[in-house]
Amino acid sequence: GSITHPTIVDVVLMILDTIDKLRAEDPELNLNELQFWKVDVSGAFTWLDFRPSDVHCMAQEMANDRIFISLVGVFGASILSFAFNVITKAFRYEMKKVTCGGADIYADDGFECCMLKDLKKEMGTACTIFEKTIGEDCINKEKNLSGRIVDVIGWKLNLDLMVVSISEKNLMKAMLCLFSIDLSKEITLVQVQRVSSYCSRYVMILEVMAPFLACIHRLMTGKVGFLGTFPISFEAAWAIKMWRAVFYLLVVDEKHYGRPMESFRPRPPDYIVESDGSLEGVGIMLYKIQGTLETCKGGSGLSIKEYGFGKDSSFQNTSEYIGMVLGVVALVKMGVRDADVLIRGDSTTALSWVTEGRMSGVHAINAAVVVTALYIRFGIRPRYATFLSGVNNHKCDRLSRLEEKGLTVKQAMIQNGYGEAPIFDLRDNESTDTLIRMCDPKVKIEHEDDFTALWQTVRGAIESL
Repeated sequence: GSITHPTIVDVVLMILDTIDKLRAEDPELNLNELQFWKVDVSGAFTWLDFRPSDVHCMAQEMANDRIFISLVGVFGASILSFAFNVITKAFRYEMKKVTCGGADIYADDGFECCMLKDLKKEMGTACTIFEKTIGEDCINKEKNLSGRIVDVIGWKLNLDLMVVSISEKNLMKAMLCLFSIDLSKEITLVQVQRVSSYCSRYVMILEVMAPFLACIHRLMTGKVGFLGTFPISFEAAWAIKMWRAVFYLLVVDEKHYGRPMESFRPRPPDYIVESDGSLEGVGIMLYKIQGTLETCKGGSGLSIKEYGFGKDSSFQNTSEYIGMVLGVVALVKMGVRDADVLIRGDSTTALSWVTEGRMSGVHAINAAVVVTALYIRFGIRPRYATFLSGVNNHKCDRLSRLEEKGLTVKQAMIQNGYGEAPIFDLRDNESTDTLIRMCDPKVKIEHEDDFTALWQTVRGAIESL
């Protein structure tokens, strides 16, 4: 069958489920005694034996006309991953039956979390299952470990802080890769791919950096030849500097820059931002979710003619995205904090940009800076998206075309059926008006000083909200 390894998401959810189970049994339980452990099989594939009649199938040609025939499994043979996967599945099945913490296995590493009083028993059970399955003394006891801060499958689990970070070894590799690049010189495609690989992997922990992956990805566009060199774009240079900074912050302040374990568990959205954007304006409706009901908390319509999109349809997705970002600004102005948000709109591209943070449009980077700063400061995360067809997005469409339809915001809200709902004027406040201006794609970020000025302006406006 297929090989399915647990991801870090699966590991964290296993920990959270174990905590829920233990608390259900004893609400007064002291979680300071919660431990994470793992056991390692020494040699892994080498514990697989081949029948004498089949060893000829493992023959490998070597130099000087020599032939190597292995009597046991060896690393490097792709077929052995599937053979060992049978052992992996058997271990997983047996462990989940007899342990209390939902143990799992990644290839030859078994792991689980449990209370300190059960630690010896649980680890012993895991070792016994391995030894009965593939042979005595198969456990590499020197690699067995337990504790409240443990590295597993390349990630660092900190049960003291209840956060997930990057294992020190992998973090040092990533930092070496980024800090070894001389931003004043040309770069090779191989170097960019390596940087992109590290950043794409670790954006799972550093979620706020997702919008800036595109700056690095765009550097590879149209490039051919792995060893040919080319200049580093300004946006890629400051993106790399930002990644350097957050990797350093992860080292010195894991509590605030590691990802909270609870954030791995999906929770229902608290609010809905419904929006629509035209080339001249954006319309926003805000809803509070209360059980199965949606209560309208207000609406807004504002002109973005100052952006100068004119009739250029290439800005349409950017306009839709800015409308969604300004919806988050409106939530902040309303006083919302630490909430997951559902975004509704009629642009699948913009919905993907705002929820996944991986926009490809170069014009949207300013708005991405704004929504990133809001997430860092107020904990508002656009995590869910629902597509609305154009005909079903008529409320926000009406608010985005006020001048064209000859309506005021109040008249549009009455036609939308929410005449008594509050109206949010994002222009009447200096801070929100500044954030609107900072979303303008004409505010260029071509040098490091440009980005620094944009970030400081955005942070200053946010602190005044």
